Amino acid sequence: MIIAVAASGNDFAGPIADRFGRAPGFFIVDTETGKNTYLNNSASISMGHGAGVQTTKTVAEAGAKAAIGPHFGPSAFGTLKAAGLRVFTASGSVEKAVEDYIAGSLQEVLQSDVQGHHGRY
Repeated sequence: MIIAVAASGNDFAGPIADRFGRAPGFFIVDTETGKNTYLNNSASISMGHGAGVQTTKTVAEAGAKAAIGPHFGPSAFGTLKAAGLRVFTASGSVEKAVEDYIAGSLQEVLQSDVQGHHGRY
């Protein structure tokens, strides 16, 4: 399965980004082969509105079927679910999050857990 993990930078052993929709980048990981590719997300970071939607489009086009991050705003969460992706929460390093996903120990997210730019969850 292809998964997308929100990353603070392009170091696979580095920390997960603080928030999915405005993550500096993503590791797209094939859990069957272990291959990973870093995708820069700088265009979405600078967006005033719609970062979560644009980010979801980027990871879905990369073939991801699951998204992993520490927090998901309403736009990112809603768009991920509408695109058919499963959503999981994790903290620590990208590498550890991938290991935990493969082991089946990540918690699936059932709703947005942070406010969006308009104060809604």
